[in-house]
Amino acid sequence: MRMMIHSRKIALPRTLRDHVERRLGFALGRFENRIDRVTVWLEDLNGPRGGVDKRCRIEACVPRSGRLQVEVADAEIEKKERLMKAYCAP
Repeated sequence: MRMMIHSRKIALPRTLRDHVERRLGFALGRFENRIDRVTVWLEDLNGPRGGVDKRCRIEACVPRSGRLQVEVADAEIEKKERLMKAYCAP
């Protein structure tokens, strides 16, 4: 399972990248032989204006089954609880 993490208009410190990789590895590890690629996008939609403008989108590409995508938005992308919603969403 390949894992790619992208950010747009948001700082992506090594600690956040490591956290995302670790949590995704834990959450999806048992399916790694079925998942070809997982892509994560962290994005600031409004820039410095603030508000609920940070988005985390996760897409898993599963051969012969298509793509599975989940998305969550919040005021702070660093909140681990909000990121976990994206990992655990059906």
